Amino acid sequence: FTLGGSVPSRLSALSKLKELNLDYNELSGELAPELGNFTSLKHLSLRHNRLVGSIPPDLGSLSSLESLDLSGNKLSGELPSTMGNLSNLRDLSIMGNPLRGAIPTELGNLTSLESLHLSYSHLSGPILPELRNLRNLVLLELTHNQLTGSIPAALGNLASLERLNLCENRLSGTIPPALGRLGKLKSLSLSDNRLSGSLPPELGNLNSLESLDLSDNELTGSIPSRFRELSRLRFLFLRGNQFNECVPRDLRRFLSRLRSGGDLADLGLSYCR
Repeated sequence: FTLGGSVPSRLSALSKLKELNLDYNELSGELAPELGNFTSLKHLSLRHNRLVGSIPPDLGSLSSLESLDLSGNKLSGELPSTMGNLSNLRDLSIMGNPLRGAIPTELGNLTSLESLHLSYSHLSGPILPELRNLRNLVLLELTHNQLTGSIPAALGNLASLERLNLCENRLSGTIPPALGRLGKLKSLSLSDNRLSGSLPPELGNLNSLESLDLSDNELTGSIPSRFRELSRLRFLFLRGNQFNECVPRDLRRFLSRLRSGGDLADLGLSYCR
């Protein structure tokens, strides 16, 4: 059966409750501040309901919380800075809500965090350099927002990162060479932004990279020869940029084995004579 109505505030009387999962129901109304009384709660998941209103700052009192999923609701307002108090949090997902405002700097305090999903959330402002503190982060999803400014070089400190998705924002400036330090990175997507400048050769250091999507930006210059060293790369998307039309022939074998959604002609490129 499907649950409706609001999340009962009286549930907070269950002081020893460890996990609360009410996913895929028709729960509505606002989140009660009393949810902050679940002091023993480790896992809270309310995704894909009809919850509205702001995220109560009281959730920052859930000191034992390891995972929080509020994705797929109609929550609005800003992300409360008190989320930075959730020192044991490993997984945070609030994607698919009509939020507003910037990512709070306090999220940089979540040093246990392994995955951060804030996509499709109408967030604005810059990507904070404070995120460099999230040394255990494996997945960072900030796609489909309204983020502006440059990609901070500080993201190159996220040594555990395997997936970085910043596509469909309003990011500008150049791709920082520091991203070449992400030795465990498997997927990098920066498409549909306003990035400019040339491709940093340091991206050729990403030995674990399997997918690279830089399409629909304002990138120029040539494809660095060091890209040949990306031995695990299988998907490369470059269309919608302004790269030099001539690709060195020493990249022929490398490019021929990739799946790019089309050949060089589709990208407006050809091999040099």
